[in-house]
Amino acid sequence: MQLTKPGTPEAVAGLGRPIYNLKVVPSVKKGAPPDVCQLTVNTLENIVVHSVVEGNATVSFGISPADPLYLLEPVEIIQGIYCELDFDLTYGEVIHDFIG
Repeated sequence: MQLTKPGTPEAVAGLGRPIYNLKVVPSVKKGAPPDVCQLTVNTLENIVVHSVVEGNATVSFGISPADPLYLLEPVEIIQGIYCELDFDLTYGEVIHDFIG
């Protein structure tokens, strides 16, 4: 990322929206399916923004047998934002359990 201009707290205003995660915990047994595979959601609360810088960015995913994100290819990079902040990560809920 090339940090090119100071940002504003409004640039990270979306951090209060729900955050969806795919939680995958590989099995301890070789060749077995994951022990945990869940789609979860939670939110950030008590967000305090200390600094925000915006700029141009690139993204790539490295190859990892435990994380197949490298199979995804970004279609478009809209913006790069670097921020320093404090927040509380709330408890969330399981939207879908792919195993259970």
